[in-house]
Amino acid sequence: MTRRTSPSVRAVGVVLAVPLALASGTTACGGGSAGSSSRPSGAPLASGTLLPTMQGSVQVFDLHGTPQNLFSAGTLEAKPGTVRIVLHVDPGSAPHNVTFNELGKAATPTVDAGGTGSVTVAVPDTGVYTFSCTIHPGMRAALHVG
Repeated sequence: MTRRTSPSVRAVGVVLAVPLALASGTTACGGGSAGSSSRPSGAPLASGTLLPTMQGSVQVFDLHGTPQNLFSAGTLEAKPGTVRIVLHVDPGSAPHNVTFNELGKAATPTVDAGGTGSVTVAVPDTGVYTFSCTIHPGMRAALHVG
């Protein structure tokens, strides 16, 4: 036996479901406000370690800038020498860049969603060299040279 629901009962169910979803903070588009984070202030916003591929003697890192205003890795592991970071900005993302706080403030251009840009730096010494996206405060990572 099949039970039929009148159109007015179905409409009431949809009307009630929408306010409940909004009140609980669930939305189909991910919710949250741009730039909001539950991380403590000063904590790195990306996680994971990225290793380079080699193009001749150049260490190349394919790094992504995401719609969540994060880099795809929090640490890039390199050896002393020449390093190139290729920034791929994911579709649907705001523009991003990579700007070193050291290394002469070397930087990629600002890259729009779906685009790429790169920066090449000489890193003769071991150490940790931080970089960030100057458009999004807190979007940062580090080049660990060891």
